[in-house]
Amino acid sequence: MEVKQAQDVLDYDDLLLYWAQMMKIAEVAQLVSRRFDHVLVDEYQDTNALQASILLALRPDGVGLTVVGDDGSNFSISQTQPMLTSTTGSLRAQRFLPSKLSDSSRT
Repeated sequence: MEVKQAQDVLDYDDLLLYWAQMMKIAEVAQLVSRRFDHVLVDEYQDTNALQASILLALRPDGVGLTVVGDDGSNFSISQTQPMLTSTTGSLRAQRFLPSKLSDSSRT
């Protein structure tokens, strides 16, 4: 960390840590979240607890939040499950409507 500070640089993990800390300040979280009408998260199954905490601060009520992820062992959404979860973090209970894509354009 001392080397990075001496060079005035941050890596991706540092950016997430600073962002999460910043979002703990209610006034700042409100200012940042107002800048975005919608938040889309792709590959949600790879979301960690720190990233989930940032999402909660951005969209505490879940309105305007859309997550996309693989329907596999690390990611689970069911009609009866009122919570989105990943292996290391979770969003608070939200009512949502899951949609399953049956066709893929990937080759």
